[in-house]
Amino acid sequence: MLEILNVVVRLFTWGFSLYRWLKKREEFMLLLSIALWIDFLAAFTQQPILTCLGLSPDATALMPLLSMFAVIEAVLLITTSFFVLERLKMFWGALTVAISSLLGPAYILAGVLLNVSPTVLMAFPLLFLGIALMLAGYALVKEEVGTKNIATLFPLGLFLLGIINVTYPITIRTSVAPYLYGLGAVFRAMVFVGMVGYALFHVVPPKSISVNLPPGAFYVESRRALKILITLVPIRSLEL
Repeated sequence: MLEILNVVVRLFTWGFSLYRWLKKREEFMLLLSIALWIDFLAAFTQQPILTCLGLSPDATALMPLLSMFAVIEAVLLITTSFFVLERLKMFWGALTVAISSLLGPAYILAGVLLNVSPTVLMAFPLLFLGIALMLAGYALVKEEVGTKNIATLFPLGLFLLGIINVTYPITIRTSVAPYLYGLGAVFRAMVFVGMVGYALFHVVPPKSISVNLPPGAFYVESRRALKILITLVPIRSLEL
């Protein structure tokens, strides 16, 4: 039952993220909705979920697929985070995305060719995904969602899921693994509830600051800074 609920929660989380993008046309939400779709598809590479659905594919074929889904989702989440933090156009931000896109699939290919154990094959992709989830949670709280509404559960749940994924190489063979699986279900429920709040209800923007700006021209390096400047500068000073 928990496995089926896992699939349903992933599906509806993606659905509400897509609704938010269609409603607001926010660029980062398009990337995020694609990442959540990949997350939904990844559910069908997990043996307990497939067993619950009455399916029994070759387990050895599932691990590379699950690893690749994890890498794709991680790259999308990192791209989303850098976009939200306005770091994507910077050299190191673009370089990080490029290197991640290259090394992730290369690691999986090398693992399959060398016939490594499933634990080793999944070690880097899940560690990478965990870091990406934590970064996405941080970026969304800092720049988009804030901390004073129910939508905060969405990035907070992502961050906590990231912590679980980061611990995978250490905890997978221990007695705490089943408990972490249960915690993961709780954190996914948090993501779902927060996404519903984010998609359906208005998120109150942070209060603007009142400052005295000197007359003259201004140079900014980002659209976010330009929007803030426009809200601060009197309308008459923008007239030609």
